[in-house]
Amino acid sequence: MNTKFYEEFFAAANRFVFLSNTKMALGGMNEVNETMRRQLTSMQQHLIIKLRNDGPMQLCKIAEFFNMKPPNATRFANELVKKGWCEKRHSTNKSKVFLALSESGEKMFAEDKEVARAYYIKQFETHATQEERCQLLEFYNKVNEILSRFP
Repeated sequence: MNTKFYEEFFAAANRFVFLSNTKMALGGMNEVNETMRRQLTSMQQHLIIKLRNDGPMQLCKIAEFFNMKPPNATRFANELVKKGWCEKRHSTNKSKVFLALSESGEKMFAEDKEVARAYYIKQFETHATQEERCQLLEFYNKVNEILSRFP
């Protein structure tokens, strides 16, 4: 097994996931939802995107993710709840508190999907050649083919 290859592979894959999520989500938000962008700090935007991509997140995990103390994570979450973008959810035994996108937060992303799609098409048309776009399509198809072989 080529350990160096896999170290480079996973580092590149992690960079790709981070950049694609950040550029796509923040780029789309900057382009299509100026109101939300003005209402949120960059950390709040980052958390909103993480909640959209990964689903509800336990408050203690938010504290870990942002390297903050739990009471600060609670205040941070409460600000997003107060603004209407998120809601708190409790586990069945009420011992765990999660932060999730609210209906307003979900609706904002759903409504912007087509506008954002047009934005990304424009970006690819502007910043990538036809050959590069074809190479990306081939790459995505190849990755999907390989991943479909996994158990």
